[in-house]
Amino acid sequence: MSWSGRIRGRAADFIFRLNGNIISGMERLRRTFFVNVRTAVIFTAFMLAGFAAAGEVDFGAALAKGVALLDDSRYEESLKVFSGLLERAPDDGMLHYYIGRNYQYMRRFDKAIEHLRRATELNPRHANSFCYLGYAMASKGDELKNSGVINKAKGLKLQMEAKGPLTKALELEPRNACANTGLARADIFFRNWDEARKKCETALETEPGRTTAMIYLGWALFGLGREEEGAKWLEKAGVMIPELDAWAHFTIGDIYADFGRWKEALPYIEKALEIDPDYEGGRGKKRLEQARRKAG
Repeated sequence: MSWSGRIRGRAADFIFRLNGNIISGMERLRRTFFVNVRTAVIFTAFMLAGFAAAGEVDFGAALAKGVALLDDSRYEESLKVFSGLLERAPDDGMLHYYIGRNYQYMRRFDKAIEHLRRATELNPRHANSFCYLGYAMASKGDELKNSGVINKAKGLKLQMEAKGPLTKALELEPRNACANTGLARADIFFRNWDEARKKCETALETEPGRTTAMIYLGWALFGLGREEEGAKWLEKAGVMIPELDAWAHFTIGDIYADFGRWKEALPYIEKALEIDPDYEGGRGKKRLEQARRKAG
């Protein structure tokens, strides 16, 4: 490699590592102030990474576009942008991170795990890469458990293993909202309602606009018998979630349904299936039929 190539490579490596910290900060800032400031601010950092790694002005602009599409829940389009960039910078941990997140929201968990695991290898100081890896593993575990008796043990095992990357994220950032939210979901799974509540409250102190934490906090409060408090958090999240976020709509509806509040559940489940008619395969459709029948 030429002298200039070595310098460019070292610069790229430094900037890619820096990007991990920048993006973590911007994600917190965006949720804290309830505005999508991330794309504008990250654009500059990504432009630098683009100059160093690819030497092209359009690299940073394309990255910013991919992030904006992800924010708008336009996952197929976002994935196409990031996948194209990955061909030009295959060892960029942040590209693997965003590709993994897209796959996760598209419920393609095996691909999500593959890319997020690679992101943690390439950028081992980026807490959210570990956090979303834990999310993807837990979600894959859910999928396996719901696919039949044979896979139930595998699913449970994967959900237990998901705690590893989530715990690592907290080691890197003790008040990381993403990790606290993910571990709260694990507590909910084991019906540790009060522990889940505490973790969600910590997450919302760090990022007051984190809708996933609001949803899980509502769920935990329902579990504790504080249904009206829980419903307030679910409705607050319902106002703030992206229009095309099928997971959030379905989960809110599912929580209401689990506690027999079918009239409140129905519009959320209907919206989720409108966004994604095949959401969770047959379970989504069955839940919709049940909600319509129970809600009268």
